Amino acid sequence: MSLEKNIVFVDGVRTPFLRAGTGYADLATYELGHLAIKGLLSRTGINPTEIDGVVMGNVVANVKTHNVARESALLAGVPESAPCHTVSQACISANRAIADAIGEILSGQAEVIIAGGVDCASDTPIGYKKKMRKKLIQAQKIKTPMQGFKFLLSLRPSDFFPDPPSIAEFSTNRTMGDDGEIIASKFGVSREETDAFAARSHQLAAKATEEGSFEDIIEVSL
Repeated sequence: MSLEKNIVFVDGVRTPFLRAGTGYADLATYELGHLAIKGLLSRTGINPTEIDGVVMGNVVANVKTHNVARESALLAGVPESAPCHTVSQACISANRAIADAIGEILSGQAEVIIAGGVDCASDTPIGYKKKMRKKLIQAQKIKTPMQGFKFLLSLRPSDFFPDPPSIAEFSTNRTMGDDGEIIASKFGVSREETDAFAARSHQLAAKATEEGSFEDIIEVSL
């Protein structure tokens, strides 16, 4: 494997940020991802047939489109022959995807790769709690009307309560806010300093938006 390859970042785009449940309310995650890929191909003029692979980071996965990179790529016109895979590493999932893409180029597996990330808070998968999931799996074994009737009798109103994804990290049960407090305490960062930093970030973002500096934002038609 040669580490002397000159890997080039050609261009990057992103869709506009919107509040959950607004403009993207009717879009699935892979549909949002395809808008970014399609926009990138349009801006660069790269023929989809030249794409050797697509890697995308994703945090909140939908079981129907668990490999959201592939579904996004296919909808955007990337050929089926291009391998696509999805990675997940919390908030740096897109960075992980880019690192994977670099690795594939360095190892000679590919020359042209699309890498990025996608999540759609308007399409968060909401399932049932474990008790209900067990019942539904058992229901697949129903063979007779009587067995079906018994299954229906076993259902309780609480079985239908939704089980939304948690924003807390599974192993620690801490949210990003909790960890932020821990880090701030460890390094002696005050609330006033963090507020000032956040305010400055928003001011700079607003100024850059007014000046048209965010050339990576593409227009999307919904």
